[in-house]
Amino acid sequence: MLVEPGRRAQFAPALDELAANVPVETTCVLAVVEGGPTLLDRNAATLLRPASNQKLLTAYAVLAEPALGPDFRFRTTFETTARVVNGVLQGDLHVIGSGDPVLVTEDYAATSAELAAVRTPAEGLVDVLRAAGVQRIAGRLLADESRYDNVRYHPNWPESLIAQDVAGPQSAFLVNHGFLAVPDGAPSSPWAARSDDPAAASAARLVQVLADGGIAVDGGGGAAPAPPGRRVVASLTSPAMRDIVGYLLRTSENTVAELLLKELGVVAAGTGSTVAGAAAVLERLRADGFAVDGVVVSDGSGLDDGSLLSCRLLDAVIARSGRRSPLVEGLAVAGVSGTMRRRLAGTDGEGRIHAKTGTMGSITSLAGVVDGHDGSVVRFAIIANDGNANGSKYLEDRLTLAMAIFDPGPTLDRIGPRG
Repeated sequence: MLVEPGRRAQFAPALDELAANVPVETTCVLAVVEGGPTLLDRNAATLLRPASNQKLLTAYAVLAEPALGPDFRFRTTFETTARVVNGVLQGDLHVIGSGDPVLVTEDYAATSAELAAVRTPAEGLVDVLRAAGVQRIAGRLLADESRYDNVRYHPNWPESLIAQDVAGPQSAFLVNHGFLAVPDGAPSSPWAARSDDPAAASAARLVQVLADGGIAVDGGGGAAPAPPGRRVVASLTSPAMRDIVGYLLRTSENTVAELLLKELGVVAAGTGSTVAGAAAVLERLRADGFAVDGVVVSDGSGLDDGSLLSCRLLDAVIARSGRRSPLVEGLAVAGVSGTMRRRLAGTDGEGRIHAKTGTMGSITSLAGVVDGHDGSVVRFAIIANDGNANGSKYLEDRLTLAMAIFDPGPTLDRIGPRG
């Protein structure tokens, strides 16, 4: 009891700032010492728009789903009804989209160190086809994207947001997150082109990958449902789900979040849609004992501002997962990685604050853990819908830095009698 005032005194400056500058009804804050007291609870149960902290719920549901889980790997298969004669596949090669969200080419992966470390290399197709005895394809390379629906973007996402290339078009077969290289010298980003038919465009990109590797595809690439009677010729296997989720959380990659949501829909309801996936997230949370009354899951990424959740739910997800879980280990680290790489660098929180960031217009959020110097852990969740993004981020930094210098106080071992 004697140390409790001291604990809270360490948060006094941040608390004063909160009380003075943040509208109470549009902000929630929760800070809890793991296995110990609640340091700060301000409207923790209030339902607010989470921005990209929605991805924490998506990640939790994917990792907790028995049919998926940390060790699950996507397997994209290449199948045919034709024979291979003297190294030539005498017909079409069908690629059956598995929803692999990190199937990318080397040049696209080079744009992100995080992605380069966690990807399914598209160039690997050359080696696996050669191993199967295929040196040329007389037919076409056709993508079957039937595992998911063909809704490319959430219907509530504004066109202006899509135009910013914050997410690629969704498909069960996607190369490079659905982005295409633009011609050299174009004024836009080198990966700013998007296709209305991402499966066909992705197949065409694989045709080029094969050509570069010495395997010609005479009929080019396209998209079509695969016929019955096929056999598997080759396959590409993704990294483990724990690594994909880590990439998702560190970089806040929106396309990956939406594809994982649709995969949840497939395994939970047999339907690869955003609606089915969102329902699966809520059902997983409910089944695992979380309080979800009033919680709204609209998409997997948080780009739709129709989602609603609370600081208490974010904290509960982190607490249930555990400090050494793939979810918490996958968070960006202050001054070190992902969306926190430049944030709080050079402060006492560098390397010790692990968090999922969220920013969209007037919405900001931050949730994660702070590792204490003495081995203690403080969990925190902050959501602000107050319209002052810069001020809210300043508050987030003040609070998390206060946690970084927090001393949980003396334990009985430190203050008790010595034998």
